[in-house]
Amino acid sequence: MTSALVLFSGGQDSTTCLAWALHEQTENRIGFDEVAALSFDYGQRHAVELHCADEITDAWGVPHWSLGLPILHELHGGALTDGGRKIEAQATTGYQADKGLPSTFIPGRNLLFFTAAAAFGVPRDFKTLVTGICQADDAGYPDCRGTFAHAAEAAIRLALDEPNFTIEAPLLYRSKAETWKLADELGVLQDVIRRTHTCYQGNRSVLHPWGYGCGECPACGERAKGWAQAFGDRAVV
Repeated sequence: MTSALVLFSGGQDSTTCLAWALHEQTENRIGFDEVAALSFDYGQRHAVELHCADEITDAWGVPHWSLGLPILHELHGGALTDGGRKIEAQATTGYQADKGLPSTFIPGRNLLFFTAAAAFGVPRDFKTLVTGICQADDAGYPDCRGTFAHAAEAAIRLALDEPNFTIEAPLLYRSKAETWKLADELGVLQDVIRRTHTCYQGNRSVLHPWGYGCGECPACGERAKGWAQAFGDRAVV
């Protein structure tokens, strides 16, 4: 068996992954010895997600660390670290526009997350990294593909001389609707609705059926669309 370190933003996907890892710890095929969570503070404009991460891990009794990665704010960045850039589902300027990506894509973010998490976790005997990447997302980020996760896993095994290191991505091939249904099956639907944060604008002033958010940014749109596909017009309980 192995211990699992969940890359934990405090958002919908990572919270569902944390619930999945805890379920695996007690009942399913992997049987983790321990489950813990790791968050990153990288100057994100929706830093409220870090407060959500603290609240969720406290409520669930999960060990939780947070590391600073300010270098992401200093690199090319994107709209999530550059408050002067507009949040767009299709970027109209810069590197992201050249690649046909959303303005919220941050070059190298997940690569750095995986590297830092492995460097932090493996010496502490966390040899499984759990990530909420999902290649079915409409955003189509290149660092959310299965091929990227497999390549990163192989590289980290070599870099750390740890042949048993693995990356688990339970949402990789799930739609957002299927992710909502998984949260429901795991018994954490209300926590995902009320405690997680996905909105790029950092807005927690309005509670929608699918959770808090501005209701207008691409992240809110994905979340609302998935909710509608999973549960229709089901209201918050």
